[in-house]
Amino acid sequence: MIGFGAGEHLAEQAEHHPEIGFIGCEVFEDGIVRLLGEVARRGLGNVRLFTDDARLLLAALPPRSVGPCVHLVPPILAEAAAP
Repeated sequence: MIGFGAGEHLAEQAEHHPEIGFIGCEVFEDGIVRLLGEVARRGLGNVRLFTDDARLLLAALPPRSVGPCVHLVPPILAEAAAP
């Protein structure tokens, strides 16, 4: 998940799908800390974090090594990008 914000959605998905490994990419410290708290509180063992530009991670991964990629866009940016 690219840009997981405070991590609520990522934690919820990871809790409901323990058979799937999740990688969360985020650069903002507040969101990282909040997600780490949720991971600990819920005992999630299927969440990994990448705390840098997601493009670096995507470039380093072998082709077809990950499944669906979710990119969460803050509402203000989504509105700005709308036609």
